[in-house]
Amino acid sequence: MNQVRAAFTIDDALLERVAQYACRRGLTPDEVFRKSAATLIQFIEPNASLLPVELEMCALCEAEGYTDYRVFARGRDACIAPFAFSVAKVADMTRDGYGYGARWCYATIGAARAALAAWDGATDSEPQGWHRHPATGRRRPDGDPAREHIGL
Repeated sequence: MNQVRAAFTIDDALLERVAQYACRRGLTPDEVFRKSAATLIQFIEPNASLLPVELEMCALCEAEGYTDYRVFARGRDACIAPFAFSVAKVADMTRDGYGYGARWCYATIGAARAALAAWDGATDSEPQGWHRHPATGRRRPDGDPAREHIGL
């Protein structure tokens, strides 16, 4: 446990929440930190008030191969998901980690990450730079909003 404390700036309450999460998953707290070290460092440290369900969502997303999980104001969340022919930023993850409410496709993981970093997560906005929005059929060649069209 001392290794965990040395590697992360966390308080006893957060450590207890991680321990509860680990117990539900059949892991030790040290295993949780080791398994998801990179994600946990960028996720837990700036968000010390996270609920156990948010920690669990972070782990579920990572287990599915998703990266860069973020929680926005008012509970909206998003991450980067690899697909067969593109990379997507998906938002409004279902609590089982297998579904999502919105998806925007990008040509590269770098473009998806940049869009996620720049997006505020507001429900009345959408990220920039995407080339395909599957739910609506909209396409934006080279991510250009001026060239948006419906592609069937």
